Amino acid sequence: MTDAGTTKQPIRCHIGLLHFSREKRGILYASSKKDYILYLICHLCRDLSHSHFVLSFGFVLDSKKKEMVQIGLVQLKTIPEGATVHVKDREFADKTPVLIRNFVPGDYKIRLHLEGYKPWERKVTVSPGQAVTYGNILLIPENWTKREVSSQIYSQMTPIYDTHLMILARGNKLCDYFVFDWKSDDMWPLVSCTDDTKKTEVLKLFTIRGSDVVVVQTACEEKQNYAWIRLEKGQPEIKDISTLFVEEPLRIVWDPEAPSQLFSWQDGYVNRLDIEQSAVYPKFASDIVGFGLYDEEVYIIDQKKALRRLDFDKKSEEILLEDPNLRGLLFESKKDVQIFFLDEKTLIFLDSRGSLVTNRLPYHFVNQGVIGWQFNRKKQILLLWMKGKIGILDFSETRKEDEGLFEQGLHVTWIYGNGEDIRKCFWANNGSHVLFRDENKVYLLERDPYGGSVLHFLIQMDKGGQITYADETGDIYILEKPGGKLIAIKLIPTKIAFSLIKGDETPFGNGAE
Repeated sequence: MTDAGTTKQPIRCHIGLLHFSREKRGILYASSKKDYILYLICHLCRDLSHSHFVLSFGFVLDSKKKEMVQIGLVQLKTIPEGATVHVKDREFADKTPVLIRNFVPGDYKIRLHLEGYKPWERKVTVSPGQAVTYGNILLIPENWTKREVSSQIYSQMTPIYDTHLMILARGNKLCDYFVFDWKSDDMWPLVSCTDDTKKTEVLKLFTIRGSDVVVVQTACEEKQNYAWIRLEKGQPEIKDISTLFVEEPLRIVWDPEAPSQLFSWQDGYVNRLDIEQSAVYPKFASDIVGFGLYDEEVYIIDQKKALRRLDFDKKSEEILLEDPNLRGLLFESKKDVQIFFLDEKTLIFLDSRGSLVTNRLPYHFVNQGVIGWQFNRKKQILLLWMKGKIGILDFSETRKEDEGLFEQGLHVTWIYGNGEDIRKCFWANNGSHVLFRDENKVYLLERDPYGGSVLHFLIQMDKGGQITYADETGDIYILEKPGGKLIAIKLIPTKIAFSLIKGDETPFGNGAE
């Protein structure tokens, strides 16, 4: 059996209280015939392994320390598969995914190589009886292949997060807008091109995470209008809802599960707009500093900083946070607070200054400066970014038994802090990597499961370009510049990316030795 990380040395064998020594002359000292037989077993195993005696229960004779030690192992899985493995400049026959056994505890330099991709290197520490596992190694191509999504020229790209849709604009007229489905690779007009849509100017698009509906604010002949559009190919559902807006909204919000109920934020109060009934409920909630929606209920923070929940018909109302000291601590000096539910039990509060608060201890996480966030629901990890740094908030963490009398709660782990102008961040490879844009450069941040992160430069972007990413297909979409083409760059092969999202696991190999 060949083992990792050792060389041929004279052997000393220790089994229980027995001691055997093979000296230069080959003289054997043993107290009995039974001892002699055991020595022969040691001697035979040394010759088979070239370095040490491996016992069936995972112990090995370390020729350097002259004692029995428990072995470790290393598991490696790459995307794509088939990379050659080098450990201390020794090449293994098996390709990734692979499990390498019989590592004597210590430090090892591992290098992976696959033709057409940049080498991957890491120094790992193998501990007795432990497995070092790198199960999400993403190999970076030496040269990127760019795919032209469309030959048309576009000026703007609006991704709708938590969906497979984005809106592309060639100009500022309503007939210049198109919907692109990156999952099916289909593209179609937002609305039919008519004489009216050719002269109707788009002022603003309102979108919501996870919703296939968009509200478009337009202007035609000095008159503002509003259209509710479901983003369907063929004959999209379109409704003129202009009469429902008695004043221009700062923000329009709706529950993706109830898109016919709109709520417009008016800086201190909220109007409810019922599209099905063509009804308006002015000041549905007034004297408030923020609100959010979840499961067809409205959550509001009033001027006294109390958090309340009420249904769409205001037939039931519940105070969720009444303690004046706690609510003052959480929402003091907060303005224009947006409430987002990550799941049914976890919510975040983000105000206009970029202050981040959650309903998990210690509640306050960032005082100001948060630009955006993205949540990985499967792994319960929140990605957040500021102009100069990127952080992770792990909601899967539970209270540690050894943290003392007072619960410490969660904390933001800042995984990157050298940014100049971070604009967009995305979870990649199902949460093992972070793709982000800093100024006009695109990077991939590899999260090391044993601490720290490794930064990989990917591509340079045009100054006025835009970027988004679809982890289900592994495609980076870049609008090259204002008035440029939409291109796709494959970060992860589509089949692999989809299986990662579904949770399918490729097993490690049977084990190289």
